[in-house]
Amino acid sequence: MNEKSEKTNDQKIYSYQDKIILLVYFSIFIILIGSAAYTARKVIFRPWTIRAEISAVSIKDNIYIFGGRDTKGSSLDEVLHINVNKKSLKKAGRLPVPCSYNSAVYLNDMIYILGGYGRKNSKDHIIAYDPSKKESKIIGKLPTPLAFGATIAWKDRIYYLGGWNDSIITSDIVEIDPYNGTSKIIGSLEKPREYFSASVYKNKVYLIGGEDDQFNSLNEIVEIDPVSWSVLRKVKFPYCPTNTSTIVLNGNIYTISGWDFHNKNEIIQIKPSKDQIVLSVITSLPQALSNPIMVTDQNVLLVIGGVGDDTGRQLGLFRITPPEDTVYRVKLKSYVWW
Repeated sequence: MNEKSEKTNDQKIYSYQDKIILLVYFSIFIILIGSAAYTARKVIFRPWTIRAEISAVSIKDNIYIFGGRDTKGSSLDEVLHINVNKKSLKKAGRLPVPCSYNSAVYLNDMIYILGGYGRKNSKDHIIAYDPSKKESKIIGKLPTPLAFGATIAWKDRIYYLGGWNDSIITSDIVEIDPYNGTSKIIGSLEKPREYFSASVYKNKVYLIGGEDDQFNSLNEIVEIDPVSWSVLRKVKFPYCPTNTSTIVLNGNIYTISGWDFHNKNEIIQIKPSKDQIVLSVITSLPQALSNPIMVTDQNVLLVIGGVGDDTGRQLGLFRITPPEDTVYRVKLKSYVWW
């Protein structure tokens, strides 16, 4: 009996020692894996949302993001869908051609993506994207390849303003009929312009910032009559904004500049009236974004853009609620670290 008892005790001791050894080895393994993952996080955990030079359109609480450029300089053909209420981000189809710096606009239940830039040249495609089916197709061509311009929708027509046509920075005003995919040049802006944004407010078109054909940054807001396309008035902007994004919400124009010799993070409110155009800084983002795009979700401003070098320019989303102008960073579920 004593021998059996001693053997049983020895087995228990060995079993306990084995567990301790196994736990130590397992802990060392976890520490090694964790250390390797941390040191290689820029490579292993680099989020698949990394891109710059996108376009985006919002439909209620849904945001659709088109194309862009990855860290290798390659243009992307992906369509991404953000559901703001669910805080989710998913892929929602592909474009027929990869492109960055394209322009997107929403009109009559469809989203139209115009032009853009590839690795070496501009694009001339007019693409229609159906958000209900997550399908896109080429429906026509622009008169010339175009990128870096601005797009507006007005009275069932789409207008592409300015941009780069692979030869010069142009002042062309291109009218697009989205129902048959035809396009034509109908006039000219006051001067050639690129890297700017445009919005329609009370049947007037407002151009914000940009660069001219001498690569001079333009610190101005230009009010234009979309019937004659003549300049009605100009006001000075507080700095020289390029890569701007502009949206209309609740009777005001809002704009954010992506660049003024360094990244900007101010949200500017523009209030046009009969007598004057008043500009005011309503808030600032907690950090500057690369190539920011501004959209709306009912009574809320949303700003999308690259979140900087620490996260490799993965897409960031900020929510601003006028008139309180509080800024809230929306943490999407698809982000690896969040």
